[in-house]
Amino acid sequence: NRHFTWRNIDNFERFIIVELTGREKVSTVKEISIQIIRKFYQKTGPATHKVIKSGAPYVYFRNIGDTTLLQLKTELQTEGIMLKDGHDFYNAHFSLASLKTPSTVNNNICLKFIHSNKTLTDLIQSDFNKTKEIFQFFINKPLRIDEDIRNTDIHITSIFDIKFIL
Repeated sequence: NRHFTWRNIDNFERFIIVELTGREKVSTVKEISIQIIRKFYQKTGPATHKVIKSGAPYVYFRNIGDTTLLQLKTELQTEGIMLKDGHDFYNAHFSLASLKTPSTVNNNICLKFIHSNKTLTDLIQSDFNKTKEIFQFFINKPLRIDEDIRNTDIHITSIFDIKFIL
């Protein structure tokens, strides 16, 4: 209740950092991803005139393996969840501009994946013309964020704790 009593009050750029052990099942990480979408991404208005109240959050799963991440993104897309990861087509170079594509009612982007500390740093230093905030769920130690941004560190003992916190 201390951190999440509101529900998408403001249209902020939100960064969710989750430290994993590296042994989590894809199904568990997917469940957390869907819960993050439900908490931070919101469309409002009548069915014919929907607007984005709170855009897609940026999610960084620290210590996730490449195979697990690929399977996670594949399963989410199979279920109709539109996401961005900075790669627009097979073998495309990473594009920060692509990753920053705003959520609209037409593109339905509801989740954005960050793959590295460098990309996280680049995004945090980017100008969005919006307030930025960071939520870090950490097991051992949170990432050090040097920017002057609201940063909420939440200690967890396992990824399952996030389900109860959100």
